Amino acid sequence: MPKPGAVRDALRRTLGDPGLEIAYSRPQIAGYVDASGRQTEPRPGLEQVVTPLLRGNAPVAALVHDRRLLDQPQLLQEVLDTARIAVENEQLQAEVRAQLEELRASRARIVETGDAERRRLERDLHDGAQQHLLGLSYDLRLAYAAAEADGDPSLVTLLAAAGDQAQTALGDLRELAHGIYPAILAEAGLGPALGTLSDEAPLPVELGEAPSQRFPAPVETAAYLAVSEAVHDAAGRGASFVSADVRLEGPRLVVVARDDGSPRSAALVHLADHIGALGGELVVQGSTLRAVIPCE
Repeated sequence: MPKPGAVRDALRRTLGDPGLEIAYSRPQIAGYVDASGRQTEPRPGLEQVVTPLLRGNAPVAALVHDRRLLDQPQLLQEVLDTARIAVENEQLQAEVRAQLEELRASRARIVETGDAERRRLERDLHDGAQQHLLGLSYDLRLAYAAAEADGDPSLVTLLAAAGDQAQTALGDLRELAHGIYPAILAEAGLGPALGTLSDEAPLPVELGEAPSQRFPAPVETAAYLAVSEAVHDAAGRGASFVSADVRLEGPRLVVVARDDGSPRSAALVHLADHIGALGGELVVQGSTLRAVIPCE
């Protein structure tokens, strides 16, 4: 597929108009896109006019050009007639690119909605069930102390067991809430969240420096999930350690994780889909994982 904008560049050279632009009509939608498939409008600037390009009565594109070209109508028409097939081909390509961009945006919205729902569930668990269990544990400790003071060994034993069960349930609930969405990621950012992940990992994790600035929530979530998945996958493959590095390269956040476990035998499809929905890429080779996540 030719590079987007090739027709525009050729018309600029041929007509001697460096400010010339082409907006392509979308057949099924009332609107225009540029050659890259991004929404646009054919708005002329000072000393510019818009010339429509038609196929029959249907608009194919709108040419925004220097109004002085109207003084050479034969030249303008000849050039447009010659370029008609190229314009129509690029219109089709622009439509494909626009549909791909809409699909990517739709996937990104699905990921963002899922992340937001996980954050909501984590908050609900923290503010609801965890607080009730904390209150129950406190009441059980009070009852335990009263039973000890009354010298009732049977009740003391029963309340001690109930207190232990409440603490176990509270620990399980905290672990569940953290697995759904780590609160520290939303509150403090990627660096502190990865530090907590490293402390709680089932094997040693060597963390490189992580960017200190904040990023959009979907970006931070994707980077965190990449490291988390790398850690747990490495543990499942018998690794003795994981090294993880997160760095900013231009407009992209790059996550690289390595371990000494056996080579991966399965693709990390869910993680690849999550990162791909944000316009990123996941590459897994042997025991190395590399995720590239756009920050915009």
